[in-house]
Amino acid sequence: MAWFFVLMGSLATNAHAQLRLDITQGVRDAVPIAVVPFGGQAEGGPNDVAAVIAGDLQLSGRFKPLERRDLVARPTRGEQVRFEDWRLLKSDFLVIGHVAPEASGLAVEFELFNVQTGQRLLTNRLVTTERGLRATAHRIADLIFERLTGIPGAFSTRIAYVAVDGRPPKQRYRLMVADADGYGRASSPSRRNRSCRRPGRPTGRASRTFRSKARRPRSTCSGSRRATAGVSRPGPHQRRSRLVARRPQAGADVVA
Repeated sequence: MAWFFVLMGSLATNAHAQLRLDITQGVRDAVPIAVVPFGGQAEGGPNDVAAVIAGDLQLSGRFKPLERRDLVARPTRGEQVRFEDWRLLKSDFLVIGHVAPEASGLAVEFELFNVQTGQRLLTNRLVTTERGLRATAHRIADLIFERLTGIPGAFSTRIAYVAVDGRPPKQRYRLMVADADGYGRASSPSRRNRSCRRPGRPTGRASRTFRSKARRPRSTCSGSRRATAGVSRPGPHQRRSRLVARRPQAGADVVA
């Protein structure tokens, strides 16, 4: 699974704040598409396959899924579709499908139709489990998006970002991971900001500078050691580098 990394530098005072992705601008004329609730499963809930697909397509900004209350029918197989009904809703495309149990878990079948011509553009069958239904729904959205736009979908990607809680100097950083639609957030243990001091600045405590050592350099921030691979000991005639660390404030950085 691909990973997409986003660095968020905004401060969050609430440690349990929800991840929110705002799409501020999209395609002006989004394509109307109907995604009918899949047969074989209850509507609503986190594993509603059709809802996940419709949400992904809407997030792309290229498609405008019909509201469920406006659906004229709820077919789950191609032979049940009456295209004249869907043309009245001015829907260009139609997605239907169903979920069925099988020996290895669950089978999810879906079909994509061009409402204007009645042509079936795509059909597929994916095997998954109850726990993997959301991931399967994201995969189906990828396939539909690519078939209609020619661009590979990215709804199966996951997002990693850094959440910052509190204010300096008591900031805490957490590495958060979530689905592309913000669902299923998980975090690593928070870490406090470890301040670093500029050498020579009077602070009441001795500032630490160091010379590079082979394999085990000392951190200027905490004094802890960590192994570094591929670092060779400099020769007697080679110039040793000195690293200077600055406190991470606006306009400041770490200079090597």
